Amino acid sequence: MIRENDFVKRELQRLQILLNHLIGLVVDKNEVDVTLQETTDLAFLENFGISFDLMLKLEKDDFSQQLASWDESHLDLLVKLLLSWHENQENKQSLFSQKALLVLEYLEVNSNTFSFERLQWRNQLSKC
Repeated sequence: MIRENDFVKRELQRLQILLNHLIGLVVDKNEVDVTLQETTDLAFLENFGISFDLMLKLEKDDFSQQLASWDESHLDLLVKLLLSWHENQENKQSLFSQKALLVLEYLEVNSNTFSFERLQWRNQLSKC
């Protein structure tokens, strides 16, 4: 049993490193280019079984079901990723901001953790 927990913990850490790396790639770019989108899609497909592009196209209920299968720390990283992509958009009501709000709503309902960072993200999105 201890080995299984260690394996799960290592896998979660590996996914967290991957998402941190993806966020770093996006934040350093002024524009979102096709190569970065393809890389993100492939990374999401490999690690979560769904591409980033397809995840963005999911309806609210399907999107919530997808979020339920993720770890809470990954959801926080997903919000960061969505916010960084949103900042590169001219449209202030982008699909990225809508999905980030859905993730924050999901976390508000399903998480026992209060986060000032999440509150800050929500305030940032409400200004849009």
